Amino acid sequence: MMKIKYNGRTFFSGQSLANAITRDMNQSIGRQVRQAAAASNTSVRKTTKDFEIKGDAADLSRFYDRLGR
Repeated sequence: MMKIKYNGRTFFSGQSLANAITRDMNQSIGRQVRQAAAASNTSVRKTTKDFEIKGDAADLSRFYDRLGR
């Protein structure tokens, strides 16, 4: 049996490890989007599938620049 440690947790199942990594990546991306939106004076809303960003053209340009296009 193989065990892998990730973020302080021990995983014995590959599926559980994959779920934890996917969840952490989604949280990280969501955090980056929200921080970029807050810094560029745009509003962000999370929908069931993606994020919805609202703002004028200049603010959206700043938002995209902050995300790194």
